[in-house]
Amino acid sequence: MLLDIASLLSSVSSSLQTVQFGAIEQVGAIVLIGVVSARLAKTFRIPMLIPLLITGLVLGPTGLGFIQPGNFGISLTGVAFVIIPLYLFAEGLSMDITEIRSVGFIVVSLITVGVLITAIGVALISYFLLGLPLVVAMLLGSIVSATDPSAVIPLLEGGRISRRVASIVKAESALNDPTSIVLFTVTLSLIQGSGSVTPAAVVVSFGRLLLGGLVVGLLFGYTSVALTQRFELQDQLAYVTVITFIAAYVLAGYFNTSSVVASVVAGLVIGSELNRVGLTPQSRRNLNYFWDNIKFIAQVVIFLLLGLYTTRAVFGSSALAEGLVVAIPLMLFIRPAAVFGSVLNRLNRAEKLFISWMGVRGAVPAALAAATVGIASTIPGLYPYAQTLFSVVFLTVIFSIGVVALTASRVASYLGVEVADRLDEYRSIRARQLALVSALRSLEDAWSRGEISEDTYKNLKEEYEAKIRGIQAKIQEVEDQLKLNTEQLQIMRKKRQLIIAQINALNEFRRTNELSDKAYRELMDELMNQLNEVDDKLTKLMVGEVERPRDTAQS
Repeated sequence: MLLDIASLLSSVSSSLQTVQFGAIEQVGAIVLIGVVSARLAKTFRIPMLIPLLITGLVLGPTGLGFIQPGNFGISLTGVAFVIIPLYLFAEGLSMDITEIRSVGFIVVSLITVGVLITAIGVALISYFLLGLPLVVAMLLGSIVSATDPSAVIPLLEGGRISRRVASIVKAESALNDPTSIVLFTVTLSLIQGSGSVTPAAVVVSFGRLLLGGLVVGLLFGYTSVALTQRFELQDQLAYVTVITFIAAYVLAGYFNTSSVVASVVAGLVIGSELNRVGLTPQSRRNLNYFWDNIKFIAQVVIFLLLGLYTTRAVFGSSALAEGLVVAIPLMLFIRPAAVFGSVLNRLNRAEKLFISWMGVRGAVPAALAAATVGIASTIPGLYPYAQTLFSVVFLTVIFSIGVVALTASRVASYLGVEVADRLDEYRSIRARQLALVSALRSLEDAWSRGEISEDTYKNLKEEYEAKIRGIQAKIQEVEDQLKLNTEQLQIMRKKRQLIIAQINALNEFRRTNELSDKAYRELMDELMNQLNEVDDKLTKLMVGEVERPRDTAQS
């Protein structure tokens, strides 16, 4: 059926030969496709790569032929090897290192031992069932051993997955790419004949790429933060981070270490250190907005190009069979073996099964597959198998995304890794409380500026204070029902009550003109920040208390 669709598109393309898009029109079409794909993905809560791949197939040379990548004068290989580190640097910047620390050992095990188990498992399947040479099979294993944050995170958002499990899945998907790419680089050098095949030489090469990239990333990450503080460059962080990425990427390449590892580590260091040294919320939002756009463009380029470079051969029965021979064992056996074998007893069975199921392949495997096709013509030992590798990776990406996107929420519910409904209710109530406190503050501002009468101010103030008291009682009720009576929780609850009392007193002082506008705003900002911190700690404590009994029950 897929082959019939491809034939139909080819027929339509031949009837539309008079339609020609120039380079400028093609760039405009790519941007438009990215925007529309993002909207579709958000509307239907699916990874963005699905509409991008479909569009690339329809509009590319295999389909209608409206977009011809060859017209841009750049190779797919060159694009892939620049886009991947850029994309992963942006991922590093956006990660919350405090969430990773609590599950650090598990994440490290998954991105090292887990990646190796996956690569070896896929290599054995490819060697015995597809008949690939062992080193080429290992190259395929290294390509598909990484999971993808851009595909995983949309599947976690909006759900009630426990914070611990969600943190592990997000961190693993963002951090296992460098290990996969280093393994890919080492294996590719063996195929090219530029490295020795002795085990010691492979280990040395792997260590040089990984550790060298780590050192370069740490060096440029901490240097960038120090210079930002020293010269007060908070308002120019977008430029600082771009320069840092370019410097780390180039220097890592110069010393023959991994540019990908250097990029990810530099991004992680900058993202975590800027939070620690007190980056203003506005500066952080500006930085995130800038790099979110970079990530968006990178995803559009990677997946659209993958679709554009896909040939009709991918949809043949032979290619489909080869793809499923790898994709199905990878999802059902190899990925679970990698998770269970790397985390051991640090997670319960349900958590390990869910993390296994969320091993979605996406941007990095797609880009590495595309790069492999681009360089295969210069490597005699790889060229005969390049199209097979591309087809297998392409179908593995499609298969894993499609299956997991349709089943993730059901699997989470069946395995019981969702947070309790009462905790969701608590979060909703807490959000309403903060909204009412903020509204009361706005009311105070309006009265101080003379925009409302004193009678109106008093009536509304009494109404909102009554609502806040009601919300406070509801919060206490939910906490009591959850039986969260540990000493830490009691301390946090009392702190919250005291902060709210201070906010009410501050509003009263402002009403009686005992405080200037400037002093009022400064004190109110300080109290609101304290309230947010206390509420965040309370939520984390509650998540831990709710999940702990479930862990014990299922282990």
